[in-house]
Amino acid sequence: MVARRLKHFVRSHGSLVGSKLPAKQLKAGAAIREQLQRLGLLRDSGHEHFRGSITFPLTAADGSGRIVDIYGRKTRNDLRVGTPMHTHLNDNKAGVWNIEAFIASKEIVLCSGLWDALAFWNHGYRNATCMFGEDALTEDMLSALAEFNVKRVLTPCQKIVQRLMDAGLEVFVFQFPQGLDVNAFALKSKDPADALGGLLRGAAWEGKGTTLTTPPAPPPHAADVAAAGAGDVVEATVFPSEGSAVFSPSLAERRTRNSTTNAIQCIFQSP
Repeated sequence: MVARRLKHFVRSHGSLVGSKLPAKQLKAGAAIREQLQRLGLLRDSGHEHFRGSITFPLTAADGSGRIVDIYGRKTRNDLRVGTPMHTHLNDNKAGVWNIEAFIASKEIVLCSGLWDALAFWNHGYRNATCMFGEDALTEDMLSALAEFNVKRVLTPCQKIVQRLMDAGLEVFVFQFPQGLDVNAFALKSKDPADALGGLLRGAAWEGKGTTLTTPPAPPPHAADVAAAGAGDVVEATVFPSEGSAVFSPSLAERRTRNSTTNAIQCIFQSP
């Protein structure tokens, strides 16, 4: 169960290509390596760009499913000095993580990092996505919010509130106890799903933008993407409208998610 939950997003752990390539002395091997270098997956030295990392694809903001960037997170704590813990395919800052959330929900939980968003997702709040920095609100993120007509954003990142409201969004800010991030908060809670839900329900209203712009029409394939991902997405309505109910995971689901949180934590504590 833990492996299946991680597999929903993870595309590799440790090595993307490694021994799967033909020998570089062969014509086919040389040609493939040249292509991978152009893509940025292999460095000029021949080393894999994401070696030793868990990788997550970041897809286009239009919901087409095109992979426009890859995020890699190192899993070891004995790296050489200067080795970056976080790696991207390039510096273009393109793409969005968990685009299915935008397709399925009008309310988005926007975290400062992928690991925080993954913790929310794991505990039932499938409308979570992320930036890569507490003030790293990209044009692709804003485009996705507009493309799928998202109405409300909940975030712990105060620095981006005004930009979100300028985009016509209603914004709520939630805060963690001092010194804790999402994972630490979840691990300290007996019932992480309920604790995270309480945190979201207690978010402070910051305001609602009035400069709404008409979002571009969804691409022809958007319905197909929504249908394909609908079974894996659960909208957690934090501020329910009349007739709706706040999402509440079952006890069995919570136990499974708790074990996943502990397993994820162990990955980054292991050498």
